[in-house]
Amino acid sequence: MQKSALSLACLLVLVSCEKKQDQADRDFTPEPRPRTTRADHPSRNVPSTRDKLRTAFEAAKAIEPGAERDQALAELASRALESAPDIASKVIRELPAGTEQKQAWIEAYLATLMADEKIEEAVAWADSLGDERDIAFARGKVVLLLAEKNPQQAAALLPPSGFTAAGVDPAAEHVLQNWVAQKPADAVAWATRLPAGDARTAGFKVIFTQWVITDSSAALTWAASQTNSQLRQETLHAITEAFLQQPDPIRAILLEPADPSIRAEIENGISEIVRQAQEAEPPPEPDSQPETGQPPETAPEP
Repeated sequence: MQKSALSLACLLVLVSCEKKQDQADRDFTPEPRPRTTRADHPSRNVPSTRDKLRTAFEAAKAIEPGAERDQALAELASRALESAPDIASKVIRELPAGTEQKQAWIEAYLATLMADEKIEEAVAWADSLGDERDIAFARGKVVLLLAEKNPQQAAALLPPSGFTAAGVDPAAEHVLQNWVAQKPADAVAWATRLPAGDARTAGFKVIFTQWVITDSSAALTWAASQTNSQLRQETLHAITEAFLQQPDPIRAILLEPADPSIRAEIENGISEIVRQAQEAEPPPEPDSQPETGQPPETAPEP
């Protein structure tokens, strides 16, 4: 065990030194030199950086599972991420599943892929991680990294399971909020294709909560244009709840562009939600003492 760890440590030091030398060579512009003969060239048997990384990887995998092995793999991932990302991807897979350390390296590796716009490769690699926790984490990171530049493409990676009666998961919410800020009509059109019921209700809630504030006229116009009775009802319900969150003066301003019939439906919906909430409130608890008009009796002093 100690011998294996010592060998790996030596390999990592050699890789680190070679990386520093490679950087120094790139930063230094040498003076023109005479042409060398065949005998002057270095031997082809000298291991390259990639060869040393591969050797170090095999040595790390040979260490028994535990903190020492995990530390060796993490250090190797750090060294390989920039110079040999394909090796780094294999090293990261060897780290224990579901740990914060592995998730940190998953995120770092995905960031390099996404920086080069290798989206399909990033998704395929995320799906190859094996453990469900790691896969879910990696796909979530791909979605978040993609949401800023291309929320439509990010939305295509969102599973319907992220939209439930309890709400929308953070990654899906982030995508929809960015999409509404850029192209709200496209975002809501995508949400209409979510499964009817809790999933679509949750998606509409995120969209219209933001859309009625940023452009109530466009949101109300979109709702009025719906010819499908179920979609129209779901849309108006989401808009009604969004307006209900606003104070009365703000609500009145946001409702000004509404068609009179739409406005009436929304206002009636708000009144109904308020009434139901009041009826759902528990009745006040009765006093513990009977109301006799007399102070409660006290026990006589001894």
